[in-house]
Amino acid sequence: MINMLSLDYTSDLIDRCHGAAVRAGWWTDLETGHRKARNTGELLMLIVSEFAEAMEGHRKGLKDDHLPTLPMLNVELADAAIRIADMAGAHEAQLDGALDLGSWWIGENTADALAGCCTPLLMSRDGYLPLETGLREGYHRLVDFATRQGINLPPVIEAKLAYNAQRADHKIANRKQVGGKAY
Repeated sequence: MINMLSLDYTSDLIDRCHGAAVRAGWWTDLETGHRKARNTGELLMLIVSEFAEAMEGHRKGLKDDHLPTLPMLNVELADAAIRIADMAGAHEAQLDGALDLGSWWIGENTADALAGCCTPLLMSRDGYLPLETGLREGYHRLVDFATRQGINLPPVIEAKLAYNAQRADHKIANRKQVGGKAY
């Protein structure tokens, strides 16, 4: 079993996710070709939206739209991990390291747990936590949640990264078109 909190795994994940996002132009102004300054609150909300989609998939017992052999819950958690790693790469933040996760699990249900995963991300937006701490804690909570649910997340992340690399709506030429994917 892969240790998703090890320095080797998290460093590799950050490099691959951020590298893929850079190659897809998510960090580039598509008109000028220069590096794009991304809004921190927008990026954090995109991560939170992945947790919301995970909850919806869990609530309805859905399979994923893009990877239909997998539960939507699993794929959306992978999407959240990918977005966290991408943002960590952009901000030269690390995701490894010990944190005290003992008190984060509030309540007994999936909704409470997924909301708990979002809390440090939003706290870093409001300045209550440094951004690196919020990303790391959010990632650690995501890994803890997946582990408690018996979800083997690394192969799901790999499948989603492979899928994203082939998506037409992630290609720069398609994103430049009117109505192209902006986020």
